[in-house]
Amino acid sequence: MNSRSFRTCRRGARCGVVAFAVIALGIAGSVVSSTASAPSAAADTVVTLAGHGWGHGRGMGQWGAQGYAKDLGWNAGQILDHFYGGTSTGSIDDNSVIGVRLMAQEGRDLVVTSGAPFDVPGIGPVDAGRGVRVHWTGTSFELSVAVTACNGDEVPNYHPTYPGGGSITSTVADPGNDINLMLTVCNEDGFGNNISYRGALRALVDAAVVRSVNDVTYGQYLRGSVPRESPSSWTAAALQAQAVTARSYTAASKRYSYAQICDTTACQVYGGAGISGLYREAASTDNAIAATSGQVRVKSGVIQTTEYSSSTGGYTSGGSFPAVPDDGDATAGNINHAWTTTTLTGSAIAARYGIGTFQGFVFSSRNGFGDMGGRVLSMQIVGTSATVTRSGTGFQSDWGLKSDWFTAVNSPNLLTWYLRNSDSGGQADITPFAYGTRGDIPVVGDWNNGPLDGIGVFRDGTWSLRNTPSAGPANLSFSYGTIGYQPVVGRWSPGVTGIGVFVNGNWYLRNSPSPGAPNASFAYGSPGDIPVVGDWDNNGIDTIGIFQNGTWYLRNSNTPGPPDIVVSYGAAGYTPLVGVWQGNGGAQSLGVFTAGNWYLRNVVSSSQLITPGPATIVFSFGTAGYTPVRGNWNGGSIHGVGVVVSS
Repeated sequence: MNSRSFRTCRRGARCGVVAFAVIALGIAGSVVSSTASAPSAAADTVVTLAGHGWGHGRGMGQWGAQGYAKDLGWNAGQILDHFYGGTSTGSIDDNSVIGVRLMAQEGRDLVVTSGAPFDVPGIGPVDAGRGVRVHWTGTSFELSVAVTACNGDEVPNYHPTYPGGGSITSTVADPGNDINLMLTVCNEDGFGNNISYRGALRALVDAAVVRSVNDVTYGQYLRGSVPRESPSSWTAAALQAQAVTARSYTAASKRYSYAQICDTTACQVYGGAGISGLYREAASTDNAIAATSGQVRVKSGVIQTTEYSSSTGGYTSGGSFPAVPDDGDATAGNINHAWTTTTLTGSAIAARYGIGTFQGFVFSSRNGFGDMGGRVLSMQIVGTSATVTRSGTGFQSDWGLKSDWFTAVNSPNLLTWYLRNSDSGGQADITPFAYGTRGDIPVVGDWNNGPLDGIGVFRDGTWSLRNTPSAGPANLSFSYGTIGYQPVVGRWSPGVTGIGVFVNGNWYLRNSPSPGAPNASFAYGSPGDIPVVGDWDNNGIDTIGIFQNGTWYLRNSNTPGPPDIVVSYGAAGYTPLVGVWQGNGGAQSLGVFTAGNWYLRNVVSSSQLITPGPATIVFSFGTAGYTPVRGNWNGGSIHGVGVVVSS
């Protein structure tokens, strides 16, 4: 027995006498309330949200492309094949013309100038250095001509008609990189910035709103888009991947009847050739566009909408393309690979969602890709008067988060229960729910002798028990035990679930989930041991045992004495488990949990129910820091596993 001793009573005391005195002072209590809620958390703690990535994570991550190119030496084809699985290279004509909706111009007059002569429908040639305003009167377009560019010194009483949709064009066929020879939209953003464009410009009315459109070839468009989406200083392969992605995304887009795409992040960022006299295209991105001229990504001959985002956080989110790890995302300089923000308070959250006092978050489902279980698909914001369900993207939008891949680091820390109806890995079969708060110890038992097990929490001697595996108020709350005690649950008498506490090798068992004096008290084990409970001899009565560093010391009766069974199964740091595992013929056996991995062993001999040996059921459910639980969650004949974690 490795020199272990199992005391039948405390040193220096007669058996039972002192133990009962401690119980009378520290364990006996009364029912607090049959409808009391499980303990709740403070209302206005600052909530820290930690997460990964910036953007939706679908398709290519731009930082990932740079990491793969710079750190791993991948070429553009390898990058594109990785992020856009199932696609191949196709081609289009880069000289084809597309229309780009200029979003900052919505509802505004189109005012155009150029350092070279330009043609305006309704006027004809306009001298270099002059400006033309296209104004919608509500019934037609009128033109005004300025003497000097954008200064508004317009010729009086001269307002020829402009044919809506007609193109304003430069007389210079190829301006090169001289933005003075291009068309310039005056004060386009309303802040005095004049933006210069290749190609042509036109104004039209759509849905009673004045729109402005820049008509350019794919090649011209990409020259104004690629350096706005990826830093022009990046590795050539990353810029080439961006060029192909942007071209394919644009070619697959058919946003409007009058334009193919827009110029903001609502579509894809495009800034023309220059702003306020500064040339903004780049030789590196021009080279990347030329090196991939006409290349797009296709699947079954169809050009694909190759979405992308700044940073995937280390794993793409799936969607139109398979979700894949993004090892390139962790490259130097990417501050969004992992991020934190501390801008939320419980009171602000409660006020926004109307939930009373904020209690915490429950992350009901995630996409399963990467750290934390991946991006949030659904979550609950729990309060004292209501619980609101939001999607991860909805919550991200509510608070301006960088992505929907996040978790709460220091929220009020509700305990979230994830339960499965079998001994296997996978998603929770029951919608995850909150019950209890950080510091509570989860317990499971058939508190009302019903068809299924209920849940509960134990904290410093207070038991808060619920008859079903679900969120809601406690059906029973009472005191039994005190600070430092560990709860145990078992059927100490036939057919009735009882409770108990263990502290420093001393056991205090009660035959029902209720306050009062113990029905049995004795010493078995030592300080630091982990108490275990099970029906070791399959006679319908649960008895006690202790687990230490992978060795189990079990007794077939709830009395002091030497162990009846000593068996090694597990190791130091593992959490011991007891249950009737599937395929075990109704007999209880041993299991251990560590870092999300379950190792369960079925009975292999009818004469010796508890035996050492290899695990017969192995799977993953949960991760390090989770507390394993087991119970009958659906009232059927098969029990399942679960994990509990603080949010």
